[in-house]
Amino acid sequence: MKSIAQKFEIDFTEESITGSGGSAFLSRMAQHLGLPQLLEEAVRLKQRRRGASDVEMLLSLIYTLGQGDGAMRDVDRLGADAPRRSLLELEQVPGSRRVGEYLARFEERSLAQLAEVGRRLAKAVSEEVIRHELQEQGYLPVFMDGSGIEVSGEGFEGAGPLYDGSRGYWLHGVFVGPLWTAQRLWPGGVEVARGWKEQLAETAELIGERGPVWVRLDNAYYRKEVVEGIAGLGWDYSVSVTSATYKRPLKEILGRFERRTGRRSTRRAPSMRPSSITSRRDGRRNRSMWWCAHNPRAGKS
Repeated sequence: MKSIAQKFEIDFTEESITGSGGSAFLSRMAQHLGLPQLLEEAVRLKQRRRGASDVEMLLSLIYTLGQGDGAMRDVDRLGADAPRRSLLELEQVPGSRRVGEYLARFEERSLAQLAEVGRRLAKAVSEEVIRHELQEQGYLPVFMDGSGIEVSGEGFEGAGPLYDGSRGYWLHGVFVGPLWTAQRLWPGGVEVARGWKEQLAETAELIGERGPVWVRLDNAYYRKEVVEGIAGLGWDYSVSVTSATYKRPLKEILGRFERRTGRRSTRRAPSMRPSSITSRRDGRRNRSMWWCAHNPRAGKS
């Protein structure tokens, strides 16, 4: 312990420092993908030339979210951090009040244009993501789910009841590996799997003929049209079933499978949790406790 210096002298090369040095990677990635240019072409809501531009407004919000911040007032922290602004190449950062006023100008057309920017970015990196997942996993993992975004206060238009009784919005998304390929923000109170077909179609367009693809879902998507839609794409799927209400029909489903094929579909007792309906081309079972059902389109189980 005596070899450890008792006094440290710290010498900063400049007077201004920031705890957000990783912002440089966000900025370089945005520039590499052409995000500022895409935003400039897609969204034009600013009515005056003074102050932050449309691009600076949106990038300030994007970089704030990329930092892991979740409140609008966090934009003020970005504006007060000169080294971070420099790393992000932002000449002007709006205050949170201005950002709120700006977001209030968005209407359906502008939102659709902004969503198209997201789709174009996903397409730009999808090739690399798909190649990596196939190389590392041997298949493409697709995850579709909805998240409840809880809010409080009076200024949230369209907020409604969520699954746990709280008030907020539904954010539904589809992921291929780590890539967010499709998303929809819905008012609270909507059907929990709303928009699944459109989001899955957008994802299928990115994937094309590559595969195999394995879709994972929870019991919110445990319905005939969803399973048939996935099977129609030639993809494998797993639907976790954690609700006693949803587990009740499993015996009938698996019973029909056994009668049709003459093979047993599972060695697990129906009381085990968690359970899942799984369809895979190779028929392998997950190491967890799964109900395994075969997709007759895909070959042997």
